[in-house]
Amino acid sequence: MSDDRILAIDIGAGTMDVLLYDPAQSWENAVQLVLPSATAIAGNRIAAAREAGRDVFLHGNLMGGYHTTNAVWRHLEAGLRVYATERAAGTVHDDLELLRSRGIVITDHAPNGAVPIELRDLDLDRLAGALAPYDVTLPPTVAVAAQDHGFSPKRSNRLFRFEHWRRLLTPGSTLADHIWREPPEYLTRLRAIQADAPGAIVADTGPAAVLGALEDELVAQAARLVLRGAARRDDAVRLFRSRPRRPRAPGDVRAAMNEQEPRTGRGSCACPKGAGRGSDHLGMN
Repeated sequence: MSDDRILAIDIGAGTMDVLLYDPAQSWENAVQLVLPSATAIAGNRIAAAREAGRDVFLHGNLMGGYHTTNAVWRHLEAGLRVYATERAAGTVHDDLELLRSRGIVITDHAPNGAVPIELRDLDLDRLAGALAPYDVTLPPTVAVAAQDHGFSPKRSNRLFRFEHWRRLLTPGSTLADHIWREPPEYLTRLRAIQADAPGAIVADTGPAAVLGALEDELVAQAARLVLRGAARRDDAVRLFRSRPRRPRAPGDVRAAMNEQEPRTGRGSCACPKGAGRGSDHLGMN
């Protein structure tokens, strides 16, 4: 018997949101969980070790940083030691030499007395164990979304992420191009998630959120309105550039936009009732 269910997981900075989609039941009855994210848990464990005055040993896999990274820096500032495997250290920064210079010891062996803290964004066995008492099993199809800045040891990961988006947002591309069965090698966080969940479909959080939101009827209608308005605004910009520049009153802007496309009734744009005509709904009053 085939299992058409889908385990969908969104891993954020503070929470991990879980939805078990089952086509045999309504969305309202889908199993849903909001759990602390792995980085929030690890950050709290490092903080607890700091309060106890103990060193920590980070092991496991690369995962999202944020709370974990902040906790590591505070641990070092407190004069305590941070040990980490090379793989786990990538959670804090891609540049291992930088980490060593900041005081992190890269090692495969846990020193005596150090608190071992396992890092990984996703632990399906633990999730399955939490659901088992409720007779809920995990399906073979798993889809995971997370924000991945990419591997950039010598550069700002934010700038690297912008470049990643620029490469993908080319003519003819779609948001669905950010969903992978095999992500690019430089998206190390998504690849680490796949290592812990073999066969999982992975995606960047942003496009996944937009695509999911567009499945909502009201959001889809609003999106069509925005696209329609953007097209009319672009027409107006092109028209303005082709004419001599002079100060324009709001009425001139509306007239210019209306020259671009005949109106019928209240206007050919998909404005909500009462939104006015022309560009009023675009904030160009």
